[in-house]
Amino acid sequence: MLDPRYAPALNEWANVLQDQGRYEAALGLYARALAIDPKRAVVHHNLGVAYRRLGYPERAEDAFRQALARDPGYVHSLEELALLYADTGRPDAAHSLLQRAGSPRAARILAELAEDPAGVLASLNRRFPMEEQNGLYFTMLYGVLDLKTLAFRFVSAGHDPVVHVPRAGAPYLVEGSGMAIGWVEEEAEITSRNEITKWVIQENIPDTTPVTIPATIPATTRATTPVTACPRR
Repeated sequence: MLDPRYAPALNEWANVLQDQGRYEAALGLYARALAIDPKRAVVHHNLGVAYRRLGYPERAEDAFRQALARDPGYVHSLEELALLYADTGRPDAAHSLLQRAGSPRAARILAELAEDPAGVLASLNRRFPMEEQNGLYFTMLYGVLDLKTLAFRFVSAGHDPVVHVPRAGAPYLVEGSGMAIGWVEEEAEITSRNEITKWVIQENIPDTTPVTIPATIPATTRATTPVTACPRR
């Protein structure tokens, strides 16, 4: 039986409600847990997660700040507050927090903020897991074209190949090998086996010979945490 005076139990009960999408009910339990033990950083963090999911960024920011006031090195709050800063137009503050966090997830978020093609697809894969989208997934190709060098860097998530039409010579296909968005759930041992192939196609203006440089990077996918998208403990 749940002890209504035991803050950790109230926190876990609220986490279960969050997993069920019952955020309003979870808020009440987090508040009760904090009334019993206001020093628990994890409860402040989870409260911030609930507020963010409900669309209250200011309240979420305050809760994450409360968590960090009690544990300045609490990685999950550093990550989530950084994401909140990025979403509200404060990229410098977001970068600072992510550098403080120094976690693998923080490194992935930094890549996403830098608009690295692989980072963008990784972010989408984390946000749209197939099991939470009625079994649906999607394919896409995302790239960045440098207008000065004409270098096109892209990643493919289960999409048809790119058709490259050089200035001289016949068109040809450039294949990608990434899985569709939403297929793969992230676990540490999976990221080393599933790769997204990143290609750079560069056609120099003086020299009409296209240069194709293949490279592989680990596929980054959804974080394995009890609360999807906003980690908590």
